[in-house]
Amino acid sequence: MKFVNVLMAASLFLLPLAHADEPSTCPAAIPPCSVDGKDISQDNAAIIAAIGQQQFCFQAVKLAEVCASQEGLTDIKFINAAGAKCEARLKELAPSATDLANLANMKAACQRKWFGREGSQYISLNGYCKLRALSWTLNLLDEQE
Repeated sequence: MKFVNVLMAASLFLLPLAHADEPSTCPAAIPPCSVDGKDISQDNAAIIAAIGQQQFCFQAVKLAEVCASQEGLTDIKFINAAGAKCEARLKELAPSATDLANLANMKAACQRKWFGREGSQYISLNGYCKLRALSWTLNLLDEQE
């Protein structure tokens, strides 16, 4: 037992020395709105295409969110692209009436939250809220999500 304790203490002491030759700098950060490491944040058509190419709804939603421009009309295009991806998957799963009612209630809650607010940013916020509700519903229904 004493030998094991000495061996563990020695390994803990030597562990930091084993990594001394590694560089201390971090790798270059990948832009959040990117595909294959390429920044697409300034190209709305590329963003919409990339959203449509995502395998899963939650990936499409995440890309739409990180590429959000805070310009309501532009964001609506991203929301619509991700929503189309998610709605197509929802139809494939044939959700129950209860699941659809729960989704409708969540979307209605989004609508109430932003009701009466003026400005395109509130349209965008409402759209992202509804998109998250759809994504959350799919996450519950689909084992792959």
